[in-house]
Amino acid sequence: MKKPVARCPRPAGQHSLTVTSLLLDLSLARLFLTLLDTVLGAPFRTSARWASTAWHLALALRRFLLRLLGYMAAPPRAAALRQLGAGFLEMRRWHLAAAGLLMASVASGALRWLRESRDEAVQQKRRLLWRMAASRSYFEWSIHAAKLDSLEGVDQQQRWGRETRMYDRKLLREKVAHLRKVRAGGVVGDQMFALRADLLRNLGNITNSALHEHFPVIPEPIREYIEEVKAQLEEVANSPDLPLEEKAAFLKETRHAFGRTALVLSGGGSLGAFHLGVVKALLEHGMLPRVLAGSSVGSVVCALVSTRTDSELAAMLATSQLAEFDLSFFSSATAPQLVGHLLARDTQQRDHGVLIKRLRSMLGDLTFMQAFQQTGRVLNVSVTAADTNEPPRLLNYLTAPHVVIWSAVACSSAFPGLHHPQELLARNAVGNLVSFSSEAVGGGEGSRQWRDGSLEEDLPMRGLSEMFSVNHFIVSQTNPHIVPFLNLKRHLGTAGAVAESEFKHRCKQLVEVLPGWVPSKWLRVFSQQWEGDVTIVLPHTFLQMWKALVNPSNADLQRAVRQGELSTWAKLSAIQCNCGIEATLDACIQQVSTWERQERRQRAAAVAAGAACKQQPMKSRIPSWMHLPSAIPKSPSRDSLGGFENDGIYDDDDHLPLPEERATEGAGLKRVYFPAEPMDCTDASANIWSGGAPSFAAHARLHKSTDRLDAIAP
Repeated sequence: MKKPVARCPRPAGQHSLTVTSLLLDLSLARLFLTLLDTVLGAPFRTSARWASTAWHLALALRRFLLRLLGYMAAPPRAAALRQLGAGFLEMRRWHLAAAGLLMASVASGALRWLRESRDEAVQQKRRLLWRMAASRSYFEWSIHAAKLDSLEGVDQQQRWGRETRMYDRKLLREKVAHLRKVRAGGVVGDQMFALRADLLRNLGNITNSALHEHFPVIPEPIREYIEEVKAQLEEVANSPDLPLEEKAAFLKETRHAFGRTALVLSGGGSLGAFHLGVVKALLEHGMLPRVLAGSSVGSVVCALVSTRTDSELAAMLATSQLAEFDLSFFSSATAPQLVGHLLARDTQQRDHGVLIKRLRSMLGDLTFMQAFQQTGRVLNVSVTAADTNEPPRLLNYLTAPHVVIWSAVACSSAFPGLHHPQELLARNAVGNLVSFSSEAVGGGEGSRQWRDGSLEEDLPMRGLSEMFSVNHFIVSQTNPHIVPFLNLKRHLGTAGAVAESEFKHRCKQLVEVLPGWVPSKWLRVFSQQWEGDVTIVLPHTFLQMWKALVNPSNADLQRAVRQGELSTWAKLSAIQCNCGIEATLDACIQQVSTWERQERRQRAAAVAAGAACKQQPMKSRIPSWMHLPSAIPKSPSRDSLGGFENDGIYDDDDHLPLPEERATEGAGLKRVYFPAEPMDCTDASANIWSGGAPSFAAHARLHKSTDRLDAIAP
């Protein structure tokens, strides 16, 4: 028999300690649960109640709709109503409901017409709208638009008073007063300092698009500021007290800091004829940007613009020439032909042959580099990879200098179901057309296929900002799946903007969440950015939407161009406000560049005539204009900031730097301004080398032979 194990009794204090710890743990757990219920329980319970309510409402709505559907599908009870369609139609209640709605709509329209026919204000408004649509010039249109604003109670002074909160009027007044005071001092260095100190595109929020919604005139404080800045920039460019290289350095770096404007044209099939009207209006008012980008039909219009000079473009867009203009890129010219095209076989290849033939006849075999050298415009074409997982690619004279433009445009227009994906073609070293992909990988067998750029990057704004310092975008939007949303958003205001943002957000979520085997790339079409800083939207009708995939008739073409002009006129005051200073900067740079070229020619001619002076030793030269008492020290960045060196525009006899110019850049000649004075003495500051290192301006001259390759680098 086992002896019982003797256990030592626990002290009384130990039992009480265990119970106390247990009670403390239970109290802490209860406190934690209470806090958790307070913090998270109430929101969870509220969410559950809302979810339950929404579920029950959805079920109730479903039951109601099913009952309504059954009720409307049944024949009417009255025998007389059932006999209405005897012989050709079995009458149902929904037939009667549709007929009733139609009759009510007709009656409502008749009553509204009768009421408005007796309202003189409504009749006057209609007359003004008709006159605006019939205007042949922006000046005529603006007169009628001002009268319409006045008729609608949008008085100019009252409107500016209400919109003072939209921009900083006080800041602009102070800035204008300061600039005028500096100009009155007559010191060009002070003017340069004042301009560079605070020259921003959106100073005081002056680019707010709401400022230009109605009255087509720039508010007075904004107009005064823009005119003063433009006047001072022209004074700096024409100042006889500054060397040309210092003028060029100041103007180019100022433009780099100010930023550039790009015109971005969307896709949209045959609706893209609207883009031609936008280009025509901007060209006539000197507001056509030099950086252009597009996809699909937008790339077609951009290519037409970028391969023509201003005079050629104006002649092409003249009203008399539009009658002969042909945009027949499809083999189908009517809706029935389009349906047959989609159902038939081998029509995609035939249609693409029609597209390529038309593009080659319009654009020739120019490459991106050749187009830039001829016109100075920077063409950008967006394409999407068809057989790889590459991101969308932006083709231009930097990323694809030798690609043939018509090939890039054909790839960007290859919409699935209408055209097969295409291969990019480029010119090789001997001038033959070869596959761009095989040349890029050293003549390999593989080739990449490309298709419509609007599928993933309809408006390539990010690439333009990175490569060309573009910070302001004028967008012409004609996509048939986007235009209705934008027109509806304009009427809904804030609610429309919120709905658009939520819709895009959900599309982006689905793209990230859906598995790889689900074709989710189509969602990117709806999750892209649709608008720019200034967006010109096609005033669509449902009849126009049906014509997106058929060849436009000449009447359709002229109507679309007219719509583009009128829509651009409505935005022209905003464009002039946002781009006026930039246009003046470009004009000043082009003028100074012309003077520099003339100076180089005169210097080369003097060397050839034996008028060159001997080189003399010199002291270290301070680069650019930082030696001016009031100037700002500049960074040695001309090679990258030069921005359109010589503006990409060359005289007929100045397509390449002359050998004499390159040989005599450092000959120590006196710098000559335009008009030139006789060169009969030396100037040590003109030497290339200073103290063993190249000076700022000399460094730029040493790289003169590559001006065209880095001309637009930011």
